Amino acid sequence: MCQYQMPMFLQWYCPNVPTLPYHSNGVSDVKENTIATAPKGRKRKRRQAFSAEQIHFLEDQFQSQRYISSEQRTKISLQLGLSQQQVKIWFQNRRYKQKMMGREMNERSEK
Repeated sequence: MCQYQMPMFLQWYCPNVPTLPYHSNGVSDVKENTIATAPKGRKRKRRQAFSAEQIHFLEDQFQSQRYISSEQRTKISLQLGLSQQQVKIWFQNRRYKQKMMGREMNERSEK
């Protein structure tokens, strides 16, 4: 059965993320290994939307430790069924998001 609404905790946590269809078993409708053709004939993988469970697990890990070692990255990638690069990039993006949220808070408090 396919659900089209993002879980409530994700709607609060990531309000600007567009919702994608996902199945109740946590598998996204986006195909993981589909190859897209980039400019100049290069091939690249399409973006994979993480499941709610994967995001929740990654957020928990991030709350306890913003920077992870390569051993931790390997362990997390195996637990979630993601590549090490996906885990690494997720943590980089999440640190950037936190930095930007901090800047927004500072700008609002200065007004």
